[in-house]
Amino acid sequence: MVKWIAVAVMGAFLLSAWPVLAHLYWLEQAGSLLDRNIVSGDADALVRAERILGLQPVPDGAPAHAAPPQSGSFADSPDYWRTYGALAARAPSEAAFDQLEAAQRRGRLDRMGGLWLGEVAAATGHWDVAAREYGRVGAVNLLAERGDEAAAAGRAEVAAQWYETAAASLLSAIEAERTGHGESPSSQELFDSGSGQTILLLRIGRGLLRSGLTASAIRVLEHAETELRVDPPGIRDQQAVHFALAEALAKAPVTDPRAAHDREARIETLLDEAMTAEDTGWARLQEAKIRLLTGQRAGALRALRASLRLDPKSVEANLTLGELLEADGLLSLARDQYAQGLDVAPGDVRLLCAWAKASYATMDPALALPRLREAAATTTRDPYVFVALGNALLALGDQQGARAAYTEGLRRAPGADPLRSRLSRFARPSGRSLQ
Repeated sequence: MVKWIAVAVMGAFLLSAWPVLAHLYWLEQAGSLLDRNIVSGDADALVRAERILGLQPVPDGAPAHAAPPQSGSFADSPDYWRTYGALAARAPSEAAFDQLEAAQRRGRLDRMGGLWLGEVAAATGHWDVAAREYGRVGAVNLLAERGDEAAAAGRAEVAAQWYETAAASLLSAIEAERTGHGESPSSQELFDSGSGQTILLLRIGRGLLRSGLTASAIRVLEHAETELRVDPPGIRDQQAVHFALAEALAKAPVTDPRAAHDREARIETLLDEAMTAEDTGWARLQEAKIRLLTGQRAGALRALRASLRLDPKSVEANLTLGELLEADGLLSLARDQYAQGLDVAPGDVRLLCAWAKASYATMDPALALPRLREAAATTTRDPYVFVALGNALLALGDQQGARAAYTEGLRRAPGADPLRSRLSRFARPSGRSLQ
C-alpha cells in the first residue's frame, strides 16, 4: 500500500513539474541552436530556434513535437524573453519589437531582456525606446562604440543616431540618480569611478560634434564640465573637456550680438582654464584650432608657434601652421614650414605632400618635379599632388608623363574633378592630342 502511495505521489509530482521541465527543455534547445548559428553561421539552426520561440511559424505537416505551444508560463517568463530577445537581435523585425515591448510593459523582461529590447529597438528605428532600455541596463559604452564604428565606416547618419541614443541614455541615468527616480543604474554600477562618467560624456560629446549635432554636443559637454568639477579626471582629460566644449560653442550658429559676445567670453574662459591646467604643445595646438574657428588668426598663429616651441616634432602643428601661412598667401613661408616639419618627422606622407605642392606653387617646375615625384610615390590619395605633378610635366613638355600622372591620380581618387577636367583635354572631338 505504501509503495503505491509513493508511486502516486511521484506521479503527481512529475505531472506538476512537467511544464517546468518542458520549459527548460525547449529553452535549452533554442539556446543550443542559437549558439550553433553564432559559432558556425548555420542559418537553418537560426530558423529552427525561431520556430521554437514563435518568431517563425511552424510549417504545415511538421511533427507535433517540432515546437512547444506558444502559451502559458513557457511563453511569458524572463528566461523565455531573454532567449527570444537574443534571437530577435539576430534577425530584428517590427513583430519581434512589438512582442518584446509588450513583455516589458508586463514586467517580464529582466536586465538582459531589456538589453535585447534595446538592440531590436535600435535595429528597427525605435530610437526613443532604445535610449530608454540602454539607459536602464547601463549599456552606454556599447552605444558609444557603435557610434565610433559607424563613424569610422563613413555612415554618418547611423553614427549620429547611436551618439544621440547614448547621450539620451546617459543623461537619463544621471538624472535618475540625481533625483532618485527611475530604474537606471547608478554611476557606481555604470563606471569604475566618478571620473569615468566625465570621460564617457566627453566621448559622446565629441561624437556628436563630429556628426554635426552641435546643440546636442554642447548639452552633453556642459554636463561633462559640471561632472569634472565634482570628480575630476586626469589633467589631459580635463583639458579635452574644455577644448571640446569651446569647439562646440565656436561652431554653434549665433545671430544675436549679445549672445555672440557672451559666447566669445565663455570660449575665452574655457581656453584659460585649459591652459592654466598645463601648458603643452598639444594644448597650444587645440587652442590654435579654436582661435581659427572664432576668426582670431593672429592669436592662432601665436598659439601654433608656441605649440612648436614646446613640441617641435608635432606633425599636426607643422601642417596647421603651414596651412595658415598658405591661406594668408605666404606660400614660400608655408613651404619652408613644411620642410622644417620634415626635418623632425622625415617621411611623413602628409608633410611630404604639402611640401611638394607648395614647392610647385613657388618654384620652377624642374626644381619642384623631384619633390612631386617623391610625394606621388607614397600611398597618398591627395588628387592635388597628381594635379601638380601632371602640370609640372606638361610645363616641361612631357605630355605622356602628364597624362600618366593624371590617370594615376584618378585611380587613387576616383571622381576627382580637377583630374577629370585635365584628362579630358587630352582627347579632343577632332581626335587630336593636347598641344
